[in-house]
Amino acid sequence: MNKESIRFLIRLLYLTSVLGSGVILIGLFLKEYYFSMMPVMLFLFSGMTFVTYEWLTKAGSGKMPGFTRTNMLVTFLRLFIYITVFVLCLVFSNTRPVVILVFTAILYFSFTVFEIYHLSKYLRINRK
Repeated sequence: MNKESIRFLIRLLYLTSVLGSGVILIGLFLKEYYFSMMPVMLFLFSGMTFVTYEWLTKAGSGKMPGFTRTNMLVTFLRLFIYITVFVLCLVFSNTRPVVILVFTAILYFSFTVFEIYHLSKYLRINRK
């Protein structure tokens, strides 16, 4: 891992801990909205964010058509995995579906915006 990857990982762990604090608070004070897969989903999204960031930074060092193809593939795989996890949570959880949907949306948007921000910053610096 290079210096930029370590920096990204530290920031990702910080974001994960902030969101994890929210999960803990939901578990303590809003028990009717808590479901057992919340921590698992949090770490899955965090891990997927790091894996896709690494994959895209490696593809970003090459030519633009290769990066575009890789980006489309990564986006498709990420969405497929997230939708699969969402459906499994719906099937095996007794929580209301809207709670699972809102939690999944919060995780998806938080980690996606975080990754896009850092990836565009990385590519802007390294493309010059």
